[in-house]
Amino acid sequence: MAVKGRGERGNVGIWGVLAFTAVGAFMALSIHAGRQYSNRGELQNGADAAALAAAARLDGTPGGIDGAQAAAQAFGQAHFTENEQIAIDPAADVEFGSWDLATHTFTPIAGRTDGDLRKIVAVRVRDARLDLPVQFGPAFLSASTRTTVGSSAVAAGGGPCGEKCAFPAAFADCMLVNADGSLKCDDRFYVLNNDWQDNLGLTSLDPTQSASVPNIKDALKSCVKTSANEQIPVSNGNPIQPVFGSWPSPPDSFPLEVVSPVVHADNCQTAHYETCVGSGSGANSVCTNAKFVGDMPIVGYASFVICYITGSVVKAWPPPDWGVATSDAQQALWNECGPAPTQADFAGVPDAQWPDPFLKQTIFIKHRCHYEDPGPAPAGCESFGIWMTRSRLVQ
Repeated sequence: MAVKGRGERGNVGIWGVLAFTAVGAFMALSIHAGRQYSNRGELQNGADAAALAAAARLDGTPGGIDGAQAAAQAFGQAHFTENEQIAIDPAADVEFGSWDLATHTFTPIAGRTDGDLRKIVAVRVRDARLDLPVQFGPAFLSASTRTTVGSSAVAAGGGPCGEKCAFPAAFADCMLVNADGSLKCDDRFYVLNNDWQDNLGLTSLDPTQSASVPNIKDALKSCVKTSANEQIPVSNGNPIQPVFGSWPSPPDSFPLEVVSPVVHADNCQTAHYETCVGSGSGANSVCTNAKFVGDMPIVGYASFVICYITGSVVKAWPPPDWGVATSDAQQALWNECGPAPTQADFAGVPDAQWPDPFLKQTIFIKHRCHYEDPGPAPAGCESFGIWMTRSRLVQ
């Protein structure tokens, strides 16, 4: 009986060792899982910060790409995991491309031509902690003793340069960019007019608010924050005078510098004369045959000069105050505007419609294609395709 008792005690000892080993292994696995979770959170913070910093450096130039890579690396190193700096390789871990808001899809863009650079509005950053040691548990289970923990983030850049509020008019990219991606630097006037079908229109700037007269007027009075890849409502069927009747104040402040969003339209119309078919009578009658209408994604921003806005009656053309300056700064803007357009600039306008009623309630705009910001912003800031230092996480 004594021998049997010693055998039983031996069996209990063996099972006790096995149980202790199993419990220890699972405890180790639990600890390791906690470390993985902690590391992943720290890495995600680093990836988020790096992506935001990189997207904020995009300015439509090769230098902006270099700056974005450097910013991603620097902001990654400002974050730590297990007392080690998060390492981000600018070449391997930072990727540039576009962001589709509707499908939440990042599309890499490898090229660096002018056309490619104008489309790059998003940055994807990956980081990883390699060879995180796993203690005790996996070795006991004959599994790997090392794991890799990683994270990634996508940020989109975009917005007017500086903190300027956007003017509530949207311009189609087809008007400003050639097929090869270079800017169209012709000397044409961009005209917003109920009887002139062109690829620009008024907007509320707010994806949640329609492009109605009250909402456009609100956008004139308040600063609506916008950014690239947002869908904004656009319409060129709105009456101009109810929107701009008392704007700006004083009325002799033209020409006026503004920054406006550039949007992508699936169907770019050829500018042409087409009599407005109104929805009713009165100042708020909307043109039901307007062509440039719908929700369109912002693809960039451009700097413009609003040269002139006519009233409800045009007695003579050009108006006597066109080109009249009261200061050197105003004269410089008038020089950008140049002479007033003539009937020859508007193909198809009947003689009987010129200048009145065709030119009533019309905005005359010039694109500042060669504009360079004299301030601290990068040269060329506010040229189409160049963003401000604002960015947001999208993935």
